Amino acid sequence: MSVENTANIEQSATTHGENKTEETEQAKETYSYDVEMTNLMSIIINSMYSSKDYFLRELISNCSDACDKLNALRQDLRDKGVNVDMQLKMNVTPTDDTITVCDNGIGMTKDDLVKFLGCVANSGTRKFREAVKSAKASVDDLIGQFGLGFYASFLVADKVQVVTKYPTEDKQYMWTSSGLGHYTVEEVPVDMEHGTRVVLHIKESCREFVKKEKVKELIKKYSMFIGYPIILRTLEEKEVEEETGEGVDKETGEKVTDEEVDKETGEKVNEETDGKVNEETDEKVDKETGEKVIDKVTDEETGEEVDKETGEKVIDKVTDEETGEKVDQETGEKVDQETGEKEHKEKVKKMVKEWKDEQINKEKPLWTMNPKDVTKEMYTSFYKTISNDWDDYLAVKHSHLEGSISFDVLLFAPKRPKFNMFSDKGAKKHQVRLYCNSVFVTDELDLPDWMHCVVGVISSRDLPMNVSREFLQGKNTKKLIKKTLTKKTVELLKEMNKETYDQFYGEFSSAIKLAVRDDNEQALEPLLRFNTSKRESIGLDEYVKDMKEGQNKIYVITGTTKEEVVKSPFLEYFKDYEVIFMIDSMDEYLLQRFRSYKGNDVIKINQEGVEIPNAEVSKEMQDELKTLKEKIEGALGDTIERVEFLNLGDKHMLVRSPKYSISPAMEKILAAQVAIDKSNMFMFPKGKKIVQINVSHPLTFKLNSLVNDDSAFTKLLNLLFRVACVQCGYSLDDPVGFADMVIDTLLSGKEETKVVEEEEVH
Repeated sequence: MSVENTANIEQSATTHGENKTEETEQAKETYSYDVEMTNLMSIIINSMYSSKDYFLRELISNCSDACDKLNALRQDLRDKGVNVDMQLKMNVTPTDDTITVCDNGIGMTKDDLVKFLGCVANSGTRKFREAVKSAKASVDDLIGQFGLGFYASFLVADKVQVVTKYPTEDKQYMWTSSGLGHYTVEEVPVDMEHGTRVVLHIKESCREFVKKEKVKELIKKYSMFIGYPIILRTLEEKEVEEETGEGVDKETGEKVTDEEVDKETGEKVNEETDGKVNEETDEKVDKETGEKVIDKVTDEETGEEVDKETGEKVIDKVTDEETGEKVDQETGEKVDQETGEKEHKEKVKKMVKEWKDEQINKEKPLWTMNPKDVTKEMYTSFYKTISNDWDDYLAVKHSHLEGSISFDVLLFAPKRPKFNMFSDKGAKKHQVRLYCNSVFVTDELDLPDWMHCVVGVISSRDLPMNVSREFLQGKNTKKLIKKTLTKKTVELLKEMNKETYDQFYGEFSSAIKLAVRDDNEQALEPLLRFNTSKRESIGLDEYVKDMKEGQNKIYVITGTTKEEVVKSPFLEYFKDYEVIFMIDSMDEYLLQRFRSYKGNDVIKINQEGVEIPNAEVSKEMQDELKTLKEKIEGALGDTIERVEFLNLGDKHMLVRSPKYSISPAMEKILAAQVAIDKSNMFMFPKGKKIVQINVSHPLTFKLNSLVNDDSAFTKLLNLLFRVACVQCGYSLDDPVGFADMVIDTLLSGKEETKVVEEEEVH
């Protein structure tokens, strides 16, 4: 179809639109937009679309509709004897100051141009859908032919030309408008069998849209999965070799004059030597032509004529009947018209411009296909296209859902995160795109933060959209999309085998924990995985199944590293139980809301509320140590909440966090965040601590003996308290001060020893 001969598109549109003959000028008809159109034009151009990028999406969607319509009517048109193209496609052609979008779809009549492009209320698609539905044809995937979308052209163009031809019409028409209240329609010479060509004359301020890469970007973003080939045609420079027409020596490449030359050797013929070209070779040449004279004999084996001297086959020259020029009898190649020898011409390199075609939308919209018909290779190619990931995916979920709004869902689990959801501020977190009839709508779907762990597409033909087709209408629709994607993501994760899920969890554990914490996704709780004091990477179901008889609590210990929690003094008191290690920064956030699992409370053994077995002290002992307790509470002041005396075995002191206070691990996490985020000027409040002291430890007796010596008591208490804090997972506020304190205490101990020795001597 000639509409695809895009090399002539701009020239054709210009010829039809500007260089008019007197006869054509008289045939041009001018129309005014209807009142509604005039009032709405400025709104459409200036207010309705949030971005100028949408113009190309709308035009390509119109092309797709035109091809759909031709498909639906193809058989009927053939029955009428109309020649219809079998391969429907569309071209997008940017030049210096225009963009041309054309299709070989249904095209329009003159009446259609006036009806559809002159009145905003007339949607061709709406009317066509009603007509075809009455004939029980399926055209549910039409997008909107020349409704409001067409006028998005004026976002970037100050003049628009539409050249179109309907298959059963003999005439071709052009519609032209600058969007200023009127338009013209005229008949133009026929150069296509059927289809539509839209030529946008781009505004000076919008020239970035004529660049190849920009056009390519827009097609990939919005129209990558349109069902017809989208061909990007660009005029590009290319270096070629071209003959100058001047003869050259076939060996040296040097130019030769019009003087006679030996065509075998390329040497000038020496007439004075009786036609001999070279005395060494003594070859005979024709004086007039300079051609070597060959004595021919017949080869006895082949029957072919050969050179008597060399034995080489002699090629006869014949005359081409069409051109009248001498050509090689075997190859048909043109030869020198005088000598019959193959011509040797000088070649030069030069830059020429030529049209280059590139199909942009090679991927199929797999979500519309039956999963049984999609191969692993197809899924892989599709995943890499939408994710820009060089690696393969881990798992895929492909579903078709029917309901008041039907959905096609295609989700992939990647092998690794594309960004850090905590540190990459401003990064686009979600990689799920919404499509309507294979046209991109948005990737801003208000999904939970944790769903950055999937990549994919959700599509529907039934979505209520605003007039510019940029946004969904209705909160219920948005909630339904969110609910559908969440449900399918959970199914995707649960359907993974153990090996695949372990690999996924190693990269996306934070996402699962965030889902359980922030969105109360109880369905994901069984997917949590932890190392414990007895084994590695187990789920909560496995932990509960193996709990000791009579155990009704899930014991956990928090920290920042495995080494830290393994050496924790608290772990010794629960060595007969399996304790879950929560050493990821997200674990502290998880525990803020994850309080129980299947009726079993989750308890931190390094926090208030956990009873140490056989640790209680009698009331009498508590009363005896009342003075010491008051002394300790006074010395430590606001840093602690209370002091407790217990039987702690061989440990002198434990430091716990109160139930609703900041844990040691959380203090470290917050401190690290403050250090990284220089703009964060606040100082987070440190939680008070609960001090538990072993009543039977020698250091307790030592402290008790110093209650009347304020200086010595305070020094020893501060040292013991800070040592216990470090052992229980807290960080030192002042490491240098702590070191000085240790040295000072050691020196004080030496002085006391010296005094005692002197007293014993005396």
